[in-house]
Amino acid sequence: MLLLQVALMKRGRFFTVFALALFMLLWTAGPTKGPSTVMPQDISLGNHAVPAASFYVKPIWDSIYSAVSVTNLQMIVRDISEDTPLRIWYPMHKEPSEPLADAWEYVNDTLKSYTSGNMHFSFRTQQKNLVAIKRGTDSNLAPIVIVGTVSSSYSPGANAYAASTAAVLEIARILYSRSLTNDVYFVLVNTITSGYGGNDGNLGVSELLDELQAEYRRPVVLFWLSLLLYESAEENGDMLAMRSSYSSSVYRQNEFVADIAEIASALSGDDCVMRHGTSGSLWVRSGAFEANERGIPAFVLSQYYLDGLAGGEFDEWDVGAYSYGLLEEAVGLVASLTTYLGTLGKGQVPRFEGLIIVPAFDSETIWMPLTGESPLQVDIEWAGGSSLTVDLVSPGGVTIISTTQSDNNITMSPVVTEAGQYELVITNTEMVSSFVSFSYEHWQDYDQDTLNDDEEYQLGTDCLNADTDMDLLDDDLEILIYLTDPLNPDTDSDGAMDGVEVIYGSHPRLRDTDGDGIIDGTEIDMGLDPTNRDTDMDGVDDGDELDLGLDPLSNDTDKDGLLDGIELLHGTDPFSPDTDSDGLSDLFEVVNGLNPLSNDTDMDGLSDSYEIAHCLMPYNADTDGDGIPDGTDWAPREHWINTVIPAGLGAIFLIVLIWMLNKKRIYGRIASP
Repeated sequence: MLLLQVALMKRGRFFTVFALALFMLLWTAGPTKGPSTVMPQDISLGNHAVPAASFYVKPIWDSIYSAVSVTNLQMIVRDISEDTPLRIWYPMHKEPSEPLADAWEYVNDTLKSYTSGNMHFSFRTQQKNLVAIKRGTDSNLAPIVIVGTVSSSYSPGANAYAASTAAVLEIARILYSRSLTNDVYFVLVNTITSGYGGNDGNLGVSELLDELQAEYRRPVVLFWLSLLLYESAEENGDMLAMRSSYSSSVYRQNEFVADIAEIASALSGDDCVMRHGTSGSLWVRSGAFEANERGIPAFVLSQYYLDGLAGGEFDEWDVGAYSYGLLEEAVGLVASLTTYLGTLGKGQVPRFEGLIIVPAFDSETIWMPLTGESPLQVDIEWAGGSSLTVDLVSPGGVTIISTTQSDNNITMSPVVTEAGQYELVITNTEMVSSFVSFSYEHWQDYDQDTLNDDEEYQLGTDCLNADTDMDLLDDDLEILIYLTDPLNPDTDSDGAMDGVEVIYGSHPRLRDTDGDGIIDGTEIDMGLDPTNRDTDMDGVDDGDELDLGLDPLSNDTDKDGLLDGIELLHGTDPFSPDTDSDGLSDLFEVVNGLNPLSNDTDMDGLSDSYEIAHCLMPYNADTDGDGIPDGTDWAPREHWINTVIPAGLGAIFLIVLIWMLNKKRIYGRIASP
């Protein structure tokens, strides 16, 4: 089946006008009742009011595509590649060659002329990226980033780099006067790759993304423009490739943007957009690679077939194989996608509409990329009394609604809950072709935080960024689970971001989750446990430890073997391993029954350490139990009686001995006349 949007291609403008006129002429048949509608039981119909405010997508895209100036593009490519052919960036010294410096001045002057002097480039990061910012209506929202390369290594670089520079400048010119919710960053990088010839991303974009991350400005999407002049007879040689990381199982932002891009190209452009995977050096050497590595939706817009001229010495602006069709398409496409995304947050539902012809006994399909959980309002009208069957088919191929009517009008309002590409299949069972007009409206959920754009508008959150306040907690979790403020990164003002508190297990709405007197942010900064009053489990609350000057991360501040809580219980000094300065540690004294607060536990006049060194009892003032305190005892380890008895016996023996000797002397005198 053909895409219905093909009927609205630029090449078919005349046919479309003719079809509209014929449609009006045939609008005469009266309504007749057709067969009843068949609807599964799990689909809700008509439970939500249709939004009153809509923004009509196709007219906006038409105006953008028609505003693209090929003359501007040709002029910029010619001027840059011809006048400044050797735009060399010297990474070691962070300095440009003279032609590159001239190119910087040229692009800045061009941007200022396009914006009446209200926009200009400034240098960002050590790689001197040129960055100009178009401010959105809410600059707190995450930015959209559009990147080209201004340097050229050692060649004119008309296709490889000058074309991307021209694209960025022309997109800036087109978007300058448009009101968008989010900031748009227009970036021109100097570095080609991180390895200066390797294939590992782009250093300029890498540093810029790191800087934006540090500023809590994580982009919602990045578009990288490169190689856009060469068209060939090769297969897909005339196609505009959208290189990105696509998933076959999950419908993410990458898939959604690519689907919208194909619709935009078919409805308002040249219908030449073709999605492409991430294989090849063009992807891995791009800034989109850097963004993708950080989980940011990113796309490389380039020619599908990679020629051998780009980046070489013959890459000049007037090469015969170069044309400006793909460059024009890329500019219109990126400007259209940026405008679409930058309008989703205005509280207006996007409205797609068109006119197709459904041939007799044939079908046509309208592809609808849908992401948010909200009602899908579909209106189908046709002329005459013919009967049409309309099937709404889910991304998984299941028919959600099937209805056949012959009263010239069909309206559907199912609530969509699954993200993906939906099909609206219109079948004509009559013998004549039917001219059918269609429209559909649906609140999207680009950031996939389960809050559709209408809900985000009511809440004031960013519909393009799942985490508006960049607190590591998605908006839906803040609103539905934790009841925190999605616009305030620190709901309870305790110094810790809401997401950080959730990670640590503390309560993002309580300043002091564990009630220890220290606010959670301070505890987290200090490495304490905000959910435990006593982080080091020493028996003393963290707040009390800080008040006392103790270390709440160590259960033994003075490293004496006694927990701080036990020291406080015993009255010892938790900052000194020997409170009484007796040479014995507090732990030794406590374990051995000594008094750690006194250097003389038994008050005998001898210090505890002296008594232990001399084998005395430091907890007993009279070690030998002789009634004489150790401090005055001449032999504190010997009882006095053990001395007196031997001494007394010795004295008696001596007296007896002396008496006997004396008696012997007396007897000796008597015996001698």
